Amino acid sequence: MSKGALGSGGAVPAERMDEIKALEKANQDFYEALQALSLERMDRVWLHEGWVKCIHPGWDVIEGWPGIRHSWENIFRSTEAMKIAVTQASIQVQGDMAIVVCTENISSYTAEGVRSGLALATNLFLRREDQWLLIHHHASPVSIDDSVIWNDTVQ
Repeated sequence: MSKGALGSGGAVPAERMDEIKALEKANQDFYEALQALSLERMDRVWLHEGWVKCIHPGWDVIEGWPGIRHSWENIFRSTEAMKIAVTQASIQVQGDMAIVVCTENISSYTAEGVRSGLALATNLFLRREDQWLLIHHHASPVSIDDSVIWNDTVQ
């Protein structure tokens, strides 16, 4: 995982590593809430303010915690199960703000069947009372060139 603003070369101070670990945990908690289809866990990872934002793949901007919570409720209601693996994560911390950029490897199971895909995500966090809380989630689908997959996997 890239630590971005942690400095150039040299050892990372212990307090900075503790900050990064806490942020990694907050990001992981978000994806675990998503994978568990748990509104209660989503409630714990988001800041409950009217100005927070969320952009699901293919959706318009949702502003405010009540609307964002409702969007997760709709997603969870229409999904039987979800598996998410986060890869290529990088972290940037500046004071009480942090950015996590990552790739979401998603498989969801619905009444219509299994859907898998990749999304690039940006998660913005704000530290409040020693807790990192999500203030913005933006995921965009990644186009996969099937011909490259086909050429790379078939001999």
